[in-house]
Amino acid sequence: MKTTVFLALMLLPVLPSLAQLSAEQRMQDSVVGWWSNPRYDKLKPATDALGKRKTENLNRFVEWMKKSYTPVAGLGTSSRYIGKNGYGVSFLVWNVSHDKRWLDEKGHFRPIPEENTPFWVATNMVFGAFTIEFIQKSGKNMFTMQPDGYAKGDWVVKKRKGTDPRIHPNAHNYITWLNEWNTVYLAPGNKMPLVAVTKGELLQAAEDALESVAAEEKKTIASQWPNNLKAQEEAFESRKKNIDSYRVKIQALRDKHRATLNEPAVVRDMQVSMYSFGTDPDIFTPDKLQLEQKHYYPVYKIDPTLESRLGDEKPLWVAIAFPPETKEDGNQLYEMYTALSQNFNYEYVYNYFFDPEKVKGKPYVPANEEQLKARLNAFRERGKAAIQPVSNASKLTGNQVFFDDFSAGAAGGDPVNWFFRKQSAHAVLTKIPGQSGNWLQLGYFNPIWPTPDALPAAAQLYAGI
Repeated sequence: MKTTVFLALMLLPVLPSLAQLSAEQRMQDSVVGWWSNPRYDKLKPATDALGKRKTENLNRFVEWMKKSYTPVAGLGTSSRYIGKNGYGVSFLVWNVSHDKRWLDEKGHFRPIPEENTPFWVATNMVFGAFTIEFIQKSGKNMFTMQPDGYAKGDWVVKKRKGTDPRIHPNAHNYITWLNEWNTVYLAPGNKMPLVAVTKGELLQAAEDALESVAAEEKKTIASQWPNNLKAQEEAFESRKKNIDSYRVKIQALRDKHRATLNEPAVVRDMQVSMYSFGTDPDIFTPDKLQLEQKHYYPVYKIDPTLESRLGDEKPLWVAIAFPPETKEDGNQLYEMYTALSQNFNYEYVYNYFFDPEKVKGKPYVPANEEQLKARLNAFRERGKAAIQPVSNASKLTGNQVFFDDFSAGAAGGDPVNWFFRKQSAHAVLTKIPGQSGNWLQLGYFNPIWPTPDALPAAAQLYAGI
């Protein structure tokens, strides 16, 4: 149950009528930007023509992102990579602090280690997907994918309530997919080169892969008992019996689903292994809770006719992926989400790769650019503002030096001149039946305190008291 309080602090020191936010408080509204240090970019200069062309595209990804998104309350970094089947940029927004430990020798911010949130621009990459490794080792590439609308838990369902199920109108002309990531896929004709794997195909691939599982087990056993052939034979015989039991189970599944073997495979395990192919529970039969939360996973493979082109300069598709964030997650994460959903120019990037004549000679410009500028300017102006006197300071009596009846705000809004992080269940002004005026309802595990930083530590309030 949330606590509601009416606050009158009994303090000895006299507060100034105007005060400034502390540096850490201003951080929440500060436009910080991108780190100039390339520490996290490990890409080596390309020496071949193909690598150089891919690097040029990577540099464009970074340029486009920096024009679309300027980190607020955090520091941005980028890390380019070129892989066998695609290339891309892993971006991070990091927490920062004015604490000297997290400043460089010139007093500039540097990232606080391990406190970051990732987002991506990548070619030929599927987000929320998991390779079926034991099948891949036998030479066949198949993967499960969290379905569109997948929710990790009820808290995700609540978080999505009232949001656009296709992210934002800025992305509506393209493929959108919501699972653990919010992803916009840019592909020619809005058609991803993914092919649904059938139940029969998956069962056959799993059965074929058992030979490679057995070979791998034999190598493992040989390394464990290198000088004892008898021990190797006994250990392998035991493990081979287990592997063979899955041949029987796979055949049982084939018999059970004989009428639907040509239908797309949808499995109950996100990370499929040999042990997933049991008959109880049936790999193809999600339970009621899994169905409700979309915890079932279609199986795909790359279109075999296009798979050889994954290493080309021109991507088969481009994915822009970022975590779902709301205002409750704080300015840092919500600004990142807002910029990527509303200001990244998906139309330009699509045309650049798949209809280049439309953007030939035209520079990249963020979508909804004026809105982006206005939002950043609002943050900058907010950071300059001085703190105004608290409501009805004239009501101070006796040895009271701080009094606020919250009349400067409105029910359902923020308490004016109070500092708290707008994330999770935070403080809000409310009405109480039978009582006059506004009252402050505290959040959970989210401290709140008056912004004049002359107040002692005792003025800080937590939801637990």
